[in-house]
Amino acid sequence: MGRQRPRDQLAPARAGARRARHARRREVPHPAARRAGLITTAGTTKTAASAARYGAVAAGGFLGALARYLSTAGLSASGAELATAAINVAGALALGLLTGLWSRGRGPGSRRDWVRAGLGPGVLGGFTTFSAIAVAFADPFRPWVALAQALLGVCAALLGLWLGGRVPSRERGAA
Repeated sequence: MGRQRPRDQLAPARAGARRARHARRREVPHPAARRAGLITTAGTTKTAASAARYGAVAAGGFLGALARYLSTAGLSASGAELATAAINVAGALALGLLTGLWSRGRGPGSRRDWVRAGLGPGVLGGFTTFSAIAVAFADPFRPWVALAQALLGVCAALLGLWLGGRVPSRERGAA
């Protein structure tokens, strides 16, 4: 048998190899992180920008859910169901409109990621509640209500997207 090194002499060599492997991993970002917009072209992470987006979504979600609660508070069960359906359609229309505007470089926060995140999935995501559609689908006597709400929401979003896309985009040279 060959001569073996004592354990205490192997530890530094293994640690150095481990550090080199981890350094190589950091140099090549995961493709999913790049697609999600968390990696800049230089390969550095955008942790501050991500934190601002997450904070904007959380704050916007709180405000949207509060607005939904206040708009349905004090209503009877049938009135609250109708108000929830109207809220979902209005929220889908607003989100479609904002998405259409943002795709053309217009609208509130068109150049700030955290504003778009706070308004879209934040405020409008908290304002709308598609769990109401899921509950309506679970009711065996009224699945048509859920189907109607879902179709109205999709149509409203498409209408908003079309309306937002009709706004002329900003010209690059204009101030």
